[in-house]
Amino acid sequence: FKRLRVAHLDAQALAEAFAPPPAAAARRARRSGHAGGEPAFAAVHTTVLTDARATKSAILQALAAMASRIAERERAGIAERDVLLVALAGHGVRYTGGEELYFWCHDLHPARLSETGLSLTELGEIATGVAAEVVLVIDTCHAAMSGGNLLLGLDAEEVARRIHAVHERGMYAISAARAGQEARESARLQHGVLTRAVLETLRSERHYTRGTPGHSGRVLPVLGLMAGVQEWVPRLSELAGTQEQTPVCRVFGDLLPLALYRR
Repeated sequence: FKRLRVAHLDAQALAEAFAPPPAAAARRARRSGHAGGEPAFAAVHTTVLTDARATKSAILQALAAMASRIAERERAGIAERDVLLVALAGHGVRYTGGEELYFWCHDLHPARLSETGLSLTELGEIATGVAAEVVLVIDTCHAAMSGGNLLLGLDAEEVARRIHAVHERGMYAISAARAGQEARESARLQHGVLTRAVLETLRSERHYTRGTPGHSGRVLPVLGLMAGVQEWVPRLSELAGTQEQTPVCRVFGDLLPLALYRR
């Protein structure tokens, strides 16, 4: 496997995109042309794990901590809907002919893939049990396999029970490439192609829609983000001179209006 050069930049950029920057950073972003609005949330809490910090246990512990905080808010009867956004940028690996995808966390050992890799099935077990809207951004090779892995091992009754238990919620998966395809990164883009496509969609006007009553601006719904990704990935692949990849987007559970960004 080729050593990746910008996966850590992908993680940091996505975290910064969804966490409101300080005023000075916002001014610099506007001057550089990178400002696209602000997150459509009352508050944003982020955890960024890169390089040696991105171990399997650290990732799962961070997800468990977020899920616990969301559960506490639900028990307290807090009315605002929470959103859990999980972004993975790195290698996606699988056994030849296997149906399960693993994220190459820092401590993965190829000879013990199923034990040391972060299974997307494990991620799905957490995501399907959180009382929140869940948005997954998977910038890895074979990323579209994550759609099936998220519910792997769960029969239809179990899926329905989980979704009903945290009623009126949806799970959205944005994947960098089809199963069997490689997800590319580019020194020219300074990002993985999918991550750069997400950032460009946030910055552009094309997929923003009218805001909700009482908000005079425009908002970017999660379905708009999906549409932007599908538009930008081929364009960026051509710009970077990389092999074309096909992003795959899926929706599970209830389809509810979910705004991610606003202007």
